[in-house]
Amino acid sequence: MAPMQLTVDDAIGILVEYLTRNYGGTSAGIGNYGYDLSLLQFLAKFAVERMNIPNNGYIADDPAVQAVSPVFLDAVWTLCRRGLMRPSVARRGGQGLPTGEGYSLTAAGRAWLADTDRAMVPSDPSRFGTMIEKYADLLGDAFRRRAHEAIKCHETGTYLAACAMAGAAAEGVLLEVATAKVGNRERVLRMYLAKSGRREVTNLVLAGISEPLASQMKMLLDLLGYWRDNAAHGADHVYTEVEAHDALSRLLRLAMRVGESWSVLTRTPS
Repeated sequence: MAPMQLTVDDAIGILVEYLTRNYGGTSAGIGNYGYDLSLLQFLAKFAVERMNIPNNGYIADDPAVQAVSPVFLDAVWTLCRRGLMRPSVARRGGQGLPTGEGYSLTAAGRAWLADTDRAMVPSDPSRFGTMIEKYADLLGDAFRRRAHEAIKCHETGTYLAACAMAGAAAEGVLLEVATAKVGNRERVLRMYLAKSGRREVTNLVLAGISEPLASQMKMLLDLLGYWRDNAAHGADHVYTEVEAHDALSRLLRLAMRVGESWSVLTRTPS
């Protein structure tokens, strides 16, 4: 059998689908040895469902399964680096497994898994750049430049700069939507640069927008405003990959939501 070709992002998607189906939200699943994810159990299920390998009781030792296991180990470690999982039992007293065999969701991971509107930033920066480009023509050059700068900063480990640039890209989105709604960029910029300008422009964009879109947009803009303000204005804090990933994820969600709802967001209230 030829080795199955999977990228880390493919493997992350498969793991997240598996966790969504099998994680009950209250305790580690039966057969997971005290973890939320036993790679032994996962690989056995994956081999039967996706690789069509008969389950002979030692399926995880099959050469084809072993060949595909490294990409899943890389994927679960990526989820750990992003703060969504940890390499330990779900709670004290659970049965342990050898190193690299068992993982559990963090509190942030449980909340993220429950969020049906979640977005995952690809581990390959070029793929994230491709996703951003889907919305760049609509959302403008300011968004495009700042979003790509945020990606480059995340890739090189300059997480403070990644958070700041993600916030700056979100500002670009806000200004582009407001300009399309009002039809006058100079007026929008004057409003934005005045006292409490961001709040006023946000209110302008959300005027006449019904729920739940208005709440979703406000949440995304408020949280990205936090990254912009705290990262760019001298707050003394050590920014980590988890926070930079969160900022990029929220930026992607903002771009997606605006792209889906452009005609509604830019319609002049009657």
